[in-house]
Amino acid sequence: MNRDYHSSILEAINTLHNAENEIFTAMVNTGMQGIYKDVIRSHEVGDIIDLELAMFEDTEDQNLDALVEAIKAVAAAKQTLANLNNIDLDELELE
Repeated sequence: MNRDYHSSILEAINTLHNAENEIFTAMVNTGMQGIYKDVIRSHEVGDIIDLELAMFEDTEDQNLDALVEAIKAVAAAKQTLANLNNIDLDELELE
């Protein structure tokens, strides 16, 4: 594999990683204005809340369901590119 091609694969993985983060943020914002609005009320500005994708699964909110599926699809594409090109995602410094 030539260096430019490999670099483009790494760039694609990084782009997918950024998209995954952006969609996750959109999902959290949507959830916090909807089904999890009480969570926001019970915390103060500056509080750190650990959030995981699993918290947004099976909420019966169709919008959150769509965002969860989008995150999973992007993550799968990122993993597929890594697998096809023998890239260890844990070793990459993704932005």
